[in-house]
Amino acid sequence: MEYHVTCGERKVILNCLSKLDVTNQIEARFSITRPFSIQLYSQTFNDWVDVDNLTDLPESGKLLVKDCLPEIQNDYETATHPSSSSSLSTTSPSVETDGWYPSPLQIRTVLMELVKAYPVLQDQNCSSPISTWVCSLRQRFKDIRRPLHSDVQIAAMKIKYGGRERQGSSKRLFEDSFEDEESVALHSKIARLELAKPHPNHDLIEDRHKRTFEFRRNIIAKGAASNDILDQFPTLREINLIFLETKLILKVDVLQTFMDKFGDQKMLQRLENLIKPNHNHQVHFTGRMEKVLLLWPTILKENSAFYFTTIKEDENMFPHVFFDKQEYSVFVDGKKLCVAPNLPQAVVAMICSYWVFDICFPKQLVKSLQLFCCILNLPLKNRHIGVQRVLNKL
Repeated sequence: MEYHVTCGERKVILNCLSKLDVTNQIEARFSITRPFSIQLYSQTFNDWVDVDNLTDLPESGKLLVKDCLPEIQNDYETATHPSSSSSLSTTSPSVETDGWYPSPLQIRTVLMELVKAYPVLQDQNCSSPISTWVCSLRQRFKDIRRPLHSDVQIAAMKIKYGGRERQGSSKRLFEDSFEDEESVALHSKIARLELAKPHPNHDLIEDRHKRTFEFRRNIIAKGAASNDILDQFPTLREINLIFLETKLILKVDVLQTFMDKFGDQKMLQRLENLIKPNHNHQVHFTGRMEKVLLLWPTILKENSAFYFTTIKEDENMFPHVFFDKQEYSVFVDGKKLCVAPNLPQAVVAMICSYWVFDICFPKQLVKSLQLFCCILNLPLKNRHIGVQRVLNKL
């Protein structure tokens, strides 16, 4: 979406991810910290008209930034205290008022006044001083409307203002989530911008990553390719967030479980006894754990080359670890997913990628990967007989 924006003496072209991103872009580009309104140039009437709802904007056009918004105090009071200005109540809201559904512009205006009065509340790690507050307030309105979804009048308001029942809309909420495509795109953008900073706020990134989790699992369940997922959610290229994603899926801290299991010297000794001799590996063994991980597939007479390689092979589309110049990289579908600080984390990230992207185990390694999951007590649909025999020896 592209807009020609005029603010004072400056004129710029803005490229936005969504219509709701327009105000963020304007604030960042023109360094605006006070409330403002937006007007759209109508070619039909050759005049500037007020924009009350950002979703009404066309895909492109001329915008004018204006100061001194008309008073919205009544709308704000209605939104926060519905019963004080109308016949609204928590059980029977009135269709005549928009208090339950404030426009993005109204929300932003109220929040700009808040951070103007209390500067300490401004976001310090975002392009806009109110980015986090916008998302929080939108979520709050959704939460208080949730018990009223069965009401016929509220259903009518949902259809009017972009709820789940709107026919032909590109927005679709996940069944257990209150995020839509536009809010997910905004969360993803904020996380991506934060990651690009020299000293990113990792708490903020994790928060945005968690907010998009249900939406992301929904599109993965529908068969989305890993490359498309990574383009939409670049946070998954961070190894710590791959571990976080797996923890959200399996309810298990896989990395910590791995360190607890494989940090046991007695366990390592038993595994070493099961490993077949292999002197052709090009990587120097730096420790007992590394040796066990590098030759892991030989326990079940499978080939380590399908799981760990020092030769880049584009035809290896299954998740694997690639070692080059003292760097461990995890590949998925032939593309680099992430870089790991050491071999153990690289192997764990590779295993996690099967859960994160909902990928099937390759036939050449199915027993080895199932054995790995069994030792870590990760859920499996079925278990190979050879795997059970090895577990009995441990």
